[in-house]
Amino acid sequence: MKKSFLKVICAVFCLFSFAFCEQDERYIVLENPIENAENSLIEIFSYDCPFCYKFDEVIKKIMCENTNLKFIPYHLATRGEFGVLGSEIFANLIAYDNNKSVDLFDELSEFNRAKKAIFAAYHEKKERWGGVADENGKNAFLQTALANSQISNFKFENNSTAVSEILNSWGLDKNGKAYEIAKILGVPAFVINGKYLIKTSSLRSFDDMAKLVKELSLKD
Repeated sequence: MKKSFLKVICAVFCLFSFAFCEQDERYIVLENPIENAENSLIEIFSYDCPFCYKFDEVIKKIMCENTNLKFIPYHLATRGEFGVLGSEIFANLIAYDNNKSVDLFDELSEFNRAKKAIFAAYHEKKERWGGVADENGKNAFLQTALANSQISNFKFENNSTAVSEILNSWGLDKNGKAYEIAKILGVPAFVINGKYLIKTSSLRSFDDMAKLVKELSLKD
């Protein structure tokens, strides 16, 4: 009787252990969730991250299969020589797109155009722009970002409410939310509904990620 009881306890323990491990292998529940991020897929990325560059088209496909989710990009300002400037540029262009009600993956998206232009220049052409300490380097980086832009007379509006809200949500230093999450598993980092951080290393295919995103999007 005692042996049978122990077997049952052991079986139950193994069952719960397996369930916990399976969950732990695929995602992490954030201790400090991102506020106001219900029904969203947040990607934390850096312009100089080769994996962010490679994941760009994958995320576009994921979003096409999960139309119930809103895509929210967070640029990591603490990585890359032009990290802060990149965040300022991206935040301005996202605010511009949002004001025009343009999807951030749309070909008309100024954010999407800038991201692709910088990705291509950095990862394909190996452009480094001469360094952020040089004003010419900053101008070169900006010109690369706006190479395919349809905006005339682009001006930074970092003090506008819309841009400030985006930059504040990301953070421009190691006290920011983008860095807080990126330091857990690196970038790109994908967070569903502001709570669930996907462990991309546990995924084996596009289908694995698509299924997991859909599963997590339905969780509370």
